[in-house]
Amino acid sequence: KFDQAIGFSFAIVGINITDLAYSLLINGSLKTHLYNVAPEAPSLVQFHKVFCYLMYEFHKFWIEEDPLDIMEFNRVREKFHKRIIKQLQNMDMTLCPHFAASESLMNM
Repeated sequence: KFDQAIGFSFAIVGINITDLAYSLLINGSLKTHLYNVAPEAPSLVQFHKVFCYLMYEFHKFWIEEDPLDIMEFNRVREKFHKRIIKQLQNMDMTLCPHFAASESLMNM
């Protein structure tokens, strides 16, 4: 269902963000992040944090893009994907959420 408060279906975005995170993992793009946050051996916890970061950043990106309606979802999603892939080309990049609720998660 379309959420009037955020402008998109949370479930559909969750599925798309999961697909993005998984694709980044499988194609190797996520290596930069994982090497920077868990050089010994990354775990599922790091993947969960990536998901949280991507959801948070996608919401901010959606607001910035200010699409006319949900029909622009694919355009916004593709632009967001390209932005994340470009960010991961920076060897110092980490996909860590930076919002108040994440501070306790960062210490897990």
